[in-house]
Amino acid sequence: MPRPPPTRVPALYAAGAIAVVVGAKGRRDVPVEQIPAGPGRTTLAKDEFILEFKFPVRPARSSDAYLRFIPRTEMDIAVVGCGISVTLDEKGVCTAARCSLGAVAPTVLLVKDMADALIGHTLDDATLAKLDAARAGGMQTHHRQARNDRISHQSGRRSGPPRGENRVRSRLRQNCKGSLTHGKNIRLHHDQRRIGRISL
Repeated sequence: MPRPPPTRVPALYAAGAIAVVVGAKGRRDVPVEQIPAGPGRTTLAKDEFILEFKFPVRPARSSDAYLRFIPRTEMDIAVVGCGISVTLDEKGVCTAARCSLGAVAPTVLLVKDMADALIGHTLDDATLAKLDAARAGGMQTHHRQARNDRISHQSGRRSGPPRGENRVRSRLRQNCKGSLTHGKNIRLHHDQRRIGRISL
């Protein structure tokens, strides 16, 4: 049976978390996006484990947000999750951003084009429209490459359409606006209901 997608990892990607990995050879710091290797797989050695996560010191006017879409309350598995981290200047212009998508690929996607769509702009409707276009382009690029890889390894077997294509747009807008209104917090939502807050 397929493993459900991780539901908190996109938030860690967006926040730029660092995993503290411990093993027989000692201790090392690894960017969290370098840990997952696929469903149920990591890049850790057999004798290694994650001791803790560290978060970078945030500049003023910085915030993170994470939302996930759950189709049915009785099935606590995300169809898609979106994490966003932004930093604004005094005029409300985005100076730094990280954007991640979960449950749409074997590992969480850290989509640089989405961050680039925000940086240098205020978070108005026009910018959010560019963000969504960058999201769609990033997903299409990933799924095109994944499909080509499967075709080359499975003698022409074709994959299905991208997952979550019609469900991400509202999450992007909610995350961008939510990250501005809730200050230095990662907001964790369960079926669109708040279940916790982690201060940074």
